[in-house]
Amino acid sequence: MKIVRTGDLLNDPFTYATLEQRVATIFKTVGIYLRLFLFPHPLSSDYYYNQVPLTHLGDPASFLPVLITLGLAVLAFAGIRDRNPIAFGLLFFAISFSIVSNLFFSIGTTMAERFLYTPSLGLAISAVFGARALFEKLAGKAGPRAAAGFLILVCAVFSVKTVLRNFAWKDNYTLFTTDIKVAPNSAKIQAAVASILEEEANKKKDPAAHRGLMEDAIRHFKRALRIYPEHSLAWFGLGNLLAGEGKERAAEAIECYRHVVALEPDKAIAYRNLALTSDQIGDLKTALESIRRYRSLKPGEVEAGLLEASYLFKAGRIGESIRVREELARAHPRDAQLWSDVGLFFAKSAHDYPKATEYLARVVQLDSTKVAFYENLGYAQILNGQHRAAVETLEKGVARFGETRLLEYNLGVAWNELGDRKKSERALARAKELGWSQ
Repeated sequence: MKIVRTGDLLNDPFTYATLEQRVATIFKTVGIYLRLFLFPHPLSSDYYYNQVPLTHLGDPASFLPVLITLGLAVLAFAGIRDRNPIAFGLLFFAISFSIVSNLFFSIGTTMAERFLYTPSLGLAISAVFGARALFEKLAGKAGPRAAAGFLILVCAVFSVKTVLRNFAWKDNYTLFTTDIKVAPNSAKIQAAVASILEEEANKKKDPAAHRGLMEDAIRHFKRALRIYPEHSLAWFGLGNLLAGEGKERAAEAIECYRHVVALEPDKAIAYRNLALTSDQIGDLKTALESIRRYRSLKPGEVEAGLLEASYLFKAGRIGESIRVREELARAHPRDAQLWSDVGLFFAKSAHDYPKATEYLARVVQLDSTKVAFYENLGYAQILNGQHRAAVETLEKGVARFGETRLLEYNLGVAWNELGDRKKSERALARAKELGWSQ
């Protein structure tokens, strides 16, 4: 089965259309534009994809606008010699509309109301002078006044419509939840509503309200994907939403991310999310494959390297995990936080205390502004049997930052190992006063 890349149809609705389908669909949109010009209701901020599907010239929705267009063209060319304002308006419309019609080049969407902003001026000119001519024919000398009254009434009605429509533009939530009723077959609006509902759900403190909005968001994402199954942004959004629901929906999220990377093989963030979600359910093979692919797309990112190292460690591949961490440290010799993370790994997980001490001593040299770095180095030195060095490190920490419960506790341990019970008891008592508890 051929995979259609998301960028294709979402950026060019006529990517796989025949010439007949392209022309027929363009004339169908002309009919919609003319209807909205005469009766601007209902309105939508988006009609794509696939609110206006491809059609054929035998479709009345396409064939009738062809006839109307031909009629208007004849009227325009017939009146241009006489400098007829109706003809001028029609030509103004035709020329300005041609730019956004998709006829000569694709503009990236089937249609949009905003594209009629300038062309509608031409239609308005033709409508005004056409109404005047009609009323003069029907009412004689009273025609111009009757035409003016009619046009004032039309303008008043359209002004009311404009004011009412403005309320829909209050915010994204109002706009998209309003327009989805008008354009339910727009995958873009369905996905936008889903994202907005997810945002609203995350604001809710009531679990029932949160759950209800989340389920609505899932429903809209799935509707977007039924409309356009290759919509990678919808797959990605749905995957993120499901992943956020925890382990019970992680498998569904993984399937979503798999769709994303199939459609967009270079979408780095999808590989990262696939790795994190696979790790949730213990699928370390997929987690490793995905984070490595992410790192190939985002080389040099420290966090991704640490994730790979952690997955290797969980998989029992200790040597490889250590190698990745050491390579990261060598690649970032001035990154104190990275060296601290690697040092703590050696201390707490690999139980390589000499290595831990080496790395954590380097951390304090790189950055002496964080008390945690002194606490960690002192802790590692105690584990490595360097009790005198631990006391020196921890006392430097106290001198620089004041007493903390961890500095004092580790001092108590170090003094105890050195045989000074009095100093040990004093430090441990102070740690307890500061909130230390085991």
